[in-house]
Amino acid sequence: LNAAHKLLKRAFNHCPNWELVIPATLKHGLDALPTVIKFAEGLPAEPMLAQPTKGAKEILRRLEGHDIFTAEYKYDGERAQVHYLPNGESKVFSRNLEDNTGKYPDIIKNLPNAFNEGVTSFVLDCEAVAYDKVEKKILPFQVLSTRARKDVTIDSIKVQVCLFVFDIMSINGESVLHKQLFERREILR
Repeated sequence: LNAAHKLLKRAFNHCPNWELVIPATLKHGLDALPTVIKFAEGLPAEPMLAQPTKGAKEILRRLEGHDIFTAEYKYDGERAQVHYLPNGESKVFSRNLEDNTGKYPDIIKNLPNAFNEGVTSFVLDCEAVAYDKVEKKILPFQVLSTRARKDVTIDSIKVQVCLFVFDIMSINGESVLHKQLFERREILR
């Protein structure tokens, strides 16, 4: 049961749609799920969420025995899974897998300037944060929450955003979720 649970959970994390996962399981069996259900650019994947702790002792206990770990600043923004597709189309999904592309035309407009030559597609895990360009400072989430949710135009934007990228899930059509975080970070660089 544990092995079956892991296979189903992995499949759902890569493709959070039971209408695709269940028929694939029934047709091909549990053991085939890693080859049948794959992470796909353009379809949102389940986000990996942080595990809260109750203090420094618990953090140290969790890190015990690990050679490598990372600690990051907690941005007060909105999770954004950004997909750049081979056809030049871009998508932005929320932590709830909702399509937020219409909320962020500024991200979409600037995305083609953010990667190296030879990159044709990718999926990034990010945090969209309200940002004051004049003062060069991050603003609280309450400011970001005033931004319109749909059909935003570049001219109507009053709240600027900065995108803080912390992980890459796919590049040039290839999932990198099987790689260690330090390897994915190297790909980001």
